Amino acid sequence: MEITLIRHFKVDFQWDFVYNSEGFAKACSIYNSSNVIVENLKMDTDKTIISSSMQRAIDTTHLIFSKPPNIVSKLLIEVPIKPFIQTNLKLPAIFWLLIGRIQWRLNSRKQLETYIESNLRVNSLLDAIINKHEDCIIVAHGWIIKIIIKRLIKDNFRGTSPMRIRTGIPYTFSL
Repeated sequence: MEITLIRHFKVDFQWDFVYNSEGFAKACSIYNSSNVIVENLKMDTDKTIISSSMQRAIDTTHLIFSKPPNIVSKLLIEVPIKPFIQTNLKLPAIFWLLIGRIQWRLNSRKQLETYIESNLRVNSLLDAIINKHEDCIIVAHGWIIKIIIKRLIKDNFRGTSPMRIRTGIPYTFSL
């Protein structure tokens, strides 16, 4: 069994340097609805293609495979992030992003979803995929792919486990 993971193409969005909490929330919303930048990856496959239901993953699937995904799943959506505090104080975008991810990873209820909830969500889909024992390609998001890789390695799949998941790069795991 072989599972190939692809992170969606780079998003056509430029973060401002600083935001207040309202501005950061709006920027996240705009980022989530932005187009992707076309990259030079083209593939042909008969394998089942499973995509996150977020538009950037669906668009990436179309651009790589010249066809829509076979399955679109909300279980693969990006881990949502929101401002960690409501304030008019302008803070660097990287600070908003970093603190939000730390809260998520530490299972803080200040974020929309905890790390444990993200794992349960993704693993419910992986259970079905692995039980089917068919090769597939999954087009998703960086943190989701990290969760998938952790599970695949735990289940004795072999493949490259990069520190940083790059956009538009296939990562293949075999059992």
